[in-house]
Amino acid sequence: ARIALNVLEASATYPPERLVVAGSTAAYGHPYRSIPIQEDDLLAGDVHLGEYGYAWGQRTLIAGTEILRREHGVNTSVALLSNLFGPGDRFHGTAAHAVPALIARCTAAVDNGDVEIAVWGHPTTTRDFLYIDDAARAMVALLDAPEPPALVNVASGEERAMSDAVVSITRAR
Repeated sequence: ARIALNVLEASATYPPERLVVAGSTAAYGHPYRSIPIQEDDLLAGDVHLGEYGYAWGQRTLIAGTEILRREHGVNTSVALLSNLFGPGDRFHGTAAHAVPALIARCTAAVDNGDVEIAVWGHPTTTRDFLYIDDAARAMVALLDAPEPPALVNVASGEERAMSDAVVSITRAR
């Protein structure tokens, strides 16, 4: 929330021509009303308890960009990014994102000669995974758009079960 407030304050003081910020689908109420998530459902319910502080920080950012748009005339867009993965991600520990954590576990299993890996959660849990380069292209497209939307979901459009992600990772070897 502090990062968001700093960006918002600086943008109000020194209004940029265009402001595109990366947000997160964590801002949506949980459980989701529908999948794929619809922008109109943004404030439908409270956020997931496991991401509570982060998610409310995201909601603060979204509200602030709307204020910048209305009161300061700043052309703002918030790109709500789905579950990102890619180079430079966190691969180890409990803070790792889903795809890199699974890759790290599969790699360790191969290195150790294990025939099984521990996968957290339920195999039918689904996510919309988005490669970081695709997210970057979407952000640039928003910067280049003559009239970008105030809020847009940026996702792959493919809902995948965690079990399918595990199978894909193990076959990629």
